[in-house]
Amino acid sequence: MCKTLSLLQSLHHQLKELISVSEAVTLLVMFYQAWKNKGYANSILKDLILISRRS
Repeated sequence: MCKTLSLLQSLHHQLKELISVSEAVTLLVMFYQAWKNKGYANSILKDLILISRRS
């Protein structure tokens, strides 16, 4: 559990350096929508892939 937490923290730190605040908020909203409606999950993943390729 502790290893997982530190892994998540380091990943989070790397992500913060990679993306801007607005992009982070957008991703959070997208994940929230996917969580609320599982049907969105696939399109969300496609959007994430597109975003990661663009940057």
